[in-house]
Amino acid sequence: MSAPHDSSPEGQKKRVAIDLDPNRHTQMTWISQLRGNGIAQEVMNAVDAHLEAAKRDPALQAKADQLRAEMEREVQAKQAALANLFATSEPPTADDGEQPTNRPKSRRTVKADEGADEA
Repeated sequence: MSAPHDSSPEGQKKRVAIDLDPNRHTQMTWISQLRGNGIAQEVMNAVDAHLEAAKRDPALQAKADQLRAEMEREVQAKQAALANLFATSEPPTADDGEQPTNRPKSRRTVKADEGADEA
């Protein structure tokens, strides 16, 4: 049978309000009376049974596996980004064949009317 609904830490519960159509309410009332339970207990039993059935559903398990894999990829990407942020990198050296110069490179721009042939 399913686990009892009071398995949560003491005093920690979430209230859920549901609207039942008259037919369902009547059925729940009869079932609860026949079993000697309150309607709330019968609803809790139904929720527990639904949760147990969902845990055995292969399609739901497959979706959960896909979600878990996606979450793991996201965590790995975030970890890599954070590691990259604090990684120490050495400044570039002149060993790559270029001689360092203290002069800034020329950045001459050509104006639109410069270089145009005059008629």
